[in-house]
Amino acid sequence: KHLYKVAKASRMIVVCLVDQPTHRTFELFDDTLSLAQGRVSYCGPTAGILAHMFSLGAPSLAAGMSLAEYVLEVTSPAILGEDAALVACPREAWNWQQENVERIVQKWQPTKAESACTAAGPPRTPTPCAGCRRWLVLLRRRAFVASRDPRLYLARLPVAFFGNLLVASAYSGASTRTQDVVLMRVGLLAWALGVAMLISALVLPVYHAERRTAEREMHDNMYGPVAYLSAHATVDIAFLLALAVSCWLPGYVIVGYWPEASIPLILIFASAFWVAENLAQLLAWCFPQYFVSMAVYTALTLIGFLCGNVLDIDRLGWHLRWFAHINPWFKAHRAAVQADFQDAGWEGYGYHGERCLPPPALCFGSEGYQVLDGLANLLPSYGSEHDPLSDAGSVLLFGAALKLAHAARVLLRSR
Repeated sequence: KHLYKVAKASRMIVVCLVDQPTHRTFELFDDTLSLAQGRVSYCGPTAGILAHMFSLGAPSLAAGMSLAEYVLEVTSPAILGEDAALVACPREAWNWQQENVERIVQKWQPTKAESACTAAGPPRTPTPCAGCRRWLVLLRRRAFVASRDPRLYLARLPVAFFGNLLVASAYSGASTRTQDVVLMRVGLLAWALGVAMLISALVLPVYHAERRTAEREMHDNMYGPVAYLSAHATVDIAFLLALAVSCWLPGYVIVGYWPEASIPLILIFASAFWVAENLAQLLAWCFPQYFVSMAVYTALTLIGFLCGNVLDIDRLGWHLRWFAHINPWFKAHRAAVQADFQDAGWEGYGYHGERCLPPPALCFGSEGYQVLDGLANLLPSYGSEHDPLSDAGSVLLFGAALKLAHAARVLLRSR
């Protein structure tokens, strides 16, 4: 009965193969498929099975006998032997034998709505839209799971928004672009990217549970890897754009990102979050325990933020230098800094630095390219010569490579 309530509340279809069900269990079924001699003897609403048997001349239901017992004895007398004759009241004159079961099977004519229940006839070939229907079903289920488990999507949006709101409020003094707030704005952009990426580690337990379900269902041919991956990618893209807006909006309102760079910044944020999401999903399909995936994900994210952002690429060891040149976290942050800095004007410099405060105060320049070149003195991997579109493209390519690796892993595990 608990399963019945869950199925009704969740609008799920439950298929049960039951041998000799009790009266209470049988009453819970909306529809019944009854077999006799391996063929369909009835398929339709449970409430209509008795009337159907009566229409074929079957005996009436004996006193004290449940409907489940009646169906079993009418369609499978060989199981009960001589007791099958007791299916009717003693006054019934019909001697219920095996030939009568054959009659029920031969007389079974399903209605149009019930024709899918019968095994008679040639197997149906898949329609061209079968894949589309599976994709829509998976899409709806993904949305349903997201509403049931907020960790998947819904909880991350307010966490990212209020996390950035808190830090942006602390950096509200950086709203005026002066020389002393350059590094503060660089740090704010790093936080906006980092907080959403680190939150993805907390979703790995959900991805592991989802992986086990997907493996089982794909092995049962409920759907294929293409439908699974495409449905998830569709929902992920919409969510990542919303997550990017949640991370961008507090900084834009309080600190004031460069207005003309609003759309590029949102797309840069979404690209970086796409890398993080694809990495988390790939690790969930690579490791059997979620805590191992979380440890690997956290380590890779921290290395990504250090290589290039804080540590100079040329000073890194050879084992990390190659990664720094393709590091999506670093390239996303550098692209965001370029987009916010390069076309903006900066106060407190003058024409030739005459308005700069004396050392140790920092002084970068009055134009965006000057500030970026001055920033390169502190962070050598930055500078005005870098193209934000090229960096953003590198981030997208890295995310695509992770998605291809994820797809290959899903294909391998679904066989």
